[in-house]
Amino acid sequence: MFFILNKLLKRILEKTDKIGEEVASVEKEIFTGNEERMIRRISYLKRKIISFWRAIDPQKEIFYSLKTVGPSFFGQDLRYHFSDLFRINQRIGNSLKTYKETIGSLEQTSHSMVNLKRNEIIKILTIFSVVLMPLTLLASIWGMNTNVLPFMETRADFWLVMGLMAIVSMGMLTYFKIKKWL
Repeated sequence: MFFILNKLLKRILEKTDKIGEEVASVEKEIFTGNEERMIRRISYLKRKIISFWRAIDPQKEIFYSLKTVGPSFFGQDLRYHFSDLFRINQRIGNSLKTYKETIGSLEQTSHSMVNLKRNEIIKILTIFSVVLMPLTLLASIWGMNTNVLPFMETRADFWLVMGLMAIVSMGMLTYFKIKKWL
């Protein structure tokens, strides 16, 4: 029985170590810029760890019982063997707990990176729309069919309106730079 349980735990320990290698791989690759792939890998690993945890966690009571009650039932000379099985089971549980916490932290890091990238895109789009809105307003005003608009009867009316638009754009961009929004 000891040899069967020992072989079982050693195989589980090998699989746990492979999960640890996958977690380390994700940890190395998280800053490579491929956020969508990382989120998928993290989700897959998280599911794998949780499934493994569900299978291993109930076994700790069995191995604790073998450690405490086993020697009186099977003989005192097997006490060391049952303690060894219990330690291996604890090691597996501790490793899975560590991997679960690590992958949770990596998931939070990945989400933070995605949010940072999204915020940067929204910032750029907002600046474009804020700069273009007054220009659209100016173009709409000078596009009206009225006779009281300034510069309407001059030879350089187009260039004066374009200059006004350039001044407004440059003023807004300068304001954004001063506020350190750019």
